[in-house]
Amino acid sequence: MGGAAHETEAKEDSGVFGISFPKFLVLGLVIVGIIVAFRLISVMKRQQEIARRNQRERARQRPQHDPRPGQRQIEDMAACARCGAYIAAEAGGCGRKDCPFGKSMR
Repeated sequence: MGGAAHETEAKEDSGVFGISFPKFLVLGLVIVGIIVAFRLISVMKRQQEIARRNQRERARQRPQHDPRPGQRQIEDMAACARCGAYIAAEAGGCGRKDCPFGKSMR
């Protein structure tokens, strides 16, 4: 008789198909966690794609001949006829009084 009472108690504690409520709860939390993780990854990928698209659009809209902010523009160099030093063509002179490029840089 003791064995039959023990089997009845075990069936009552085990719940449906031998799985108890705490096990169902943990299983549900794991499933919810997986769903939330996939949604988070999806949102992050979408934001990265939007950022890449915006960056490409800004690059397309920026004129190709303008330097980027913070970069210096390339200037043509010219040799001074008096001293032979190369200076920027629009610099205004090499610093000598008789410079053919214009005013002295002193």
